[in-house]
Amino acid sequence: LFEIINVMNFKRKAEIESINKANLQGSKLEFALAKYRSMASYMTLFGKAISENEILISKASLQLNILEAVKLDAINGHIENARVGLALAAAVYFEGFTEGNHQKWRLGKEWVDSYIVWNMVFVSSTLPWDALGKLIIPSISCASSDSYLGEVFISRRVVSLSLHLMHSFSITGGEKYITSEEVIALQNFYASQRAPDTPIKRFRLIHAMGNISLKTASIANPSQKVIEKMLYTLCGESCHEESWKITSSNPVSKLNAKTFQLYVGFILLITCVFAGIGLELLVGLLFLRNGWTEGHEHFWRLAQFSFPLLAAVMLGLSSHQNYSGLIILVIAVWKFGFPETIMIMYFTLYYRDLSKISRLRHFLDAVGTIVHHTASAMLVCMIISGNIRPDQSIFEPVSVLLMQHWIVLVKYINKTAYCVVATLLEVWFEWEVFSNFEKYHANHWTLELLAGTMLVAHWMFFIAGGLSMIVNEKNHEQKYIEENSDDEAISHTIRTDYNTTQHDAEA
Repeated sequence: LFEIINVMNFKRKAEIESINKANLQGSKLEFALAKYRSMASYMTLFGKAISENEILISKASLQLNILEAVKLDAINGHIENARVGLALAAAVYFEGFTEGNHQKWRLGKEWVDSYIVWNMVFVSSTLPWDALGKLIIPSISCASSDSYLGEVFISRRVVSLSLHLMHSFSITGGEKYITSEEVIALQNFYASQRAPDTPIKRFRLIHAMGNISLKTASIANPSQKVIEKMLYTLCGESCHEESWKITSSNPVSKLNAKTFQLYVGFILLITCVFAGIGLELLVGLLFLRNGWTEGHEHFWRLAQFSFPLLAAVMLGLSSHQNYSGLIILVIAVWKFGFPETIMIMYFTLYYRDLSKISRLRHFLDAVGTIVHHTASAMLVCMIISGNIRPDQSIFEPVSVLLMQHWIVLVKYINKTAYCVVATLLEVWFEWEVFSNFEKYHANHWTLELLAGTMLVAHWMFFIAGGLSMIVNEKNHEQKYIEENSDDEAISHTIRTDYNTTQHDAEA
């Protein structure tokens, strides 16, 4: 195999290309040159794949190889044989696999037999008769008898095609074995095979062979829908030229696939953020219209306690690019709509009796929460849209965040214990992030961005927590705020001011 690769890429390449240029023209010359060059580079990869016991020929590449010949058949008017080729390409259902350094494809005996007949008709219509040898040697024509599934056919076909492409007739050195009349006869035969009008002379024969091939092929006749779907997929979803001037004229249509994928990710992100804030506004207006009650407090603690489970489901769905994960995202991150974001910000901006340090503390809490929720949503949206590849480097720090939320209710029982454990977990979380940052760079730039913003959000929370320990206000209202949770304090403020500022609060 490696001797074939060496000869094909170096010793025979220039000579074969020169012979093809001298004897072929037009679409046939283009086909012959492209075929040799692609097979020469392909055989190098084929040998490497075999030595490493890896599969090389994908389902798509096998289909494209067949469709190259189908296109030439269609150009030359051999429609019947082109239809058989289309059916063969559409009947490639499975990817290849390796077994003991052998590359195999489950194609089936009927597929292999139909392929040999189809390719024999194609070769007869395009190439000299001697090219048929690549199809009738026993290792090829009997490949399907080795296994009912026809598993070894393609790998043998690749080698036989490479040998054929390197072949050209030459009588040099053979005169001493045959007479001069026999030499002339052989030269005339090969010259006639390479004559430009040879395919025209064979047209009726090829047409009859194509009809037989179409009628006797033992494979399913694919529908137009199946063929169009195959072509659309293979051509990168841009097969046909548009007939309307307005088609593909919008700005987004100019984006390539990678950029469009990123565009979709940010659309999903903005959608989720708006949905989360809107959910907070809705719940805030409905639940807190009459103040914060004991029932609200119980629901709020339930929302906090259920976050780790919902977050785990959210990540699991997003890692499989399941868009239902977006619903869980909004519910989990924005805590069923409890207005922790907008109420802290409202309290920061409109409560007049706060000191500067208290106002700064609540401002950091509010901005940190917004940044934190946006970064969380960005991770899920970018994974679902296919921009970020979910791997271990992502789930390592996320697992620590889930642990932090395990103990969220401990603060209602023992605040000191909660602060100690949460701080230790925070150190662990940031350690995980920094140790994986280079992997984030290799994954996608948005992963670096959201990891950095998540760290900034956590630092804001810690600074706000530190400021809360040094604030000491004499005002009665401020003492109430310090002695209660942020949400209880905000609710108290809104409840006391509600009658006089109802319209502004709703706005």
